[in-house]
Amino acid sequence: MRGFFALCFALFGTFHIDAVYLALDRLTGLSNLPWFLSYVFLSLTVYRLCILVSGPARRPRWLAPFVLVTILLSLALYPTGPGSAPQRLDNDIPRGLAEFLFMVTPYSFAVISLVAVPLRTLLRSLRYERDLLSRLRTLSGAAAVSMAVAFFACKSGLTLSGFLIPALGPIGHLGNRISMYPVAAMCALWPLYYAPTRWYVAAGKPVEHVQKLRDLRELRALRARLDRLGSSRLSVQAGGWDVFRNPDYHLYRTVIDIADGQRTLSIRWKNRTTPAAR
Repeated sequence: MRGFFALCFALFGTFHIDAVYLALDRLTGLSNLPWFLSYVFLSLTVYRLCILVSGPARRPRWLAPFVLVTILLSLALYPTGPGSAPQRLDNDIPRGLAEFLFMVTPYSFAVISLVAVPLRTLLRSLRYERDLLSRLRTLSGAAAVSMAVAFFACKSGLTLSGFLIPALGPIGHLGNRISMYPVAAMCALWPLYYAPTRWYVAAGKPVEHVQKLRDLRELRALRARLDRLGSSRLSVQAGGWDVFRNPDYHLYRTVIDIADGQRTLSIRWKNRTTPAAR
């Protein structure tokens, strides 16, 4: 499944290479055919991404018909849109209603599908996940999908503005270049979702260290309350650097001190109440 996703994504990017674009146009004799093929593989990439995150058993029933309708609409719009226009490598600004609908169809599919399936799934998992390593992995996936949503939302907005106000063409070209930054961020974040566990173990160590120091502070506050009640304390509180360097050891010592203090208070309470019971 991951292999098919990677293949679709690679083909989507390949058809945007100028040399491939021109060569395929010359080979087939069809104007702007790579533009249509790139949108087909874009739709398939988004579809496979949704299945990767949600799982085949949990994918929504509407997802497969949605991607099929999107591809068929692109096929129907191609002859009157890019297929009838002169060959051009600049596909940022639509030139006519047919091109506008041809461009906005896969963008809309991408935004709706990514928000409704993978992003929703990852955010829900992040809400209920308690394991630190799993939360870091889920967070990286959610960030990657969010970047993809931002990219397609930006492309949809630029396409609409370029269609309604053709004079904004140069600004639209600049905006399309800027919109590639979320794509770069998505490409950097998405592999982290499938990164080896040892990477997350290394990344989670500082967070776990801070969590241990916070737990130690709370346990020491509890031990201090027991001390005020008259319980004995077996160990002496260590200095700050020693605690920072080895919090596990001091957590263990503090828990032993608390257990000993509770036991001492329990014995004293029994000794006080036993004569009265007699």
